[in-house]
Amino acid sequence: MRLALTVMMFAASASHAQSSAYDADGLSYDGAVAYDAGNSVLAAVLWRLAGKAGSSESMTAYAGLRAAGDGVAENPEDALHWYARAARRGDAHAMALLADGLFAVDPKRARALYSQAAALGHDYAKLRLAQPPGEIDGEDPGGIGGNQ
Repeated sequence: MRLALTVMMFAASASHAQSSAYDADGLSYDGAVAYDAGNSVLAAVLWRLAGKAGSSESMTAYAGLRAAGDGVAENPEDALHWYARAARRGDAHAMALLADGLFAVDPKRARALYSQAAALGHDYAKLRLAQPPGEIDGEDPGGIGGNQ
């Protein structure tokens, strides 16, 4: 039953996407509704479409699903790619999560991303920057998950 509902919702969403020329806001909203209803597979499809249509919020949400393997195959590298796309569009949350993912390999770039996100008001990034340099440098903040 759930699979049939997912297929029907996906078909309706694909039709909605075509009829509205990939309305990123509508797809993003539909993705959030699907996720809240427990359908992370459909949410991943919708957020990916919305991200491709330019929604940085959806890029970040899709990246979180990729990082966790929730509704899609777990793929940390692809998650970083989607966080980077959203960060380039000015998404502070994506900047902070990208910094988390890059920290172990490029702490200098991670600090720069935390600084950018903090300047945009992101509280987690401010917290990371407030830590003494010895504590933040070389420390793994917990991977690239989307729940920071």
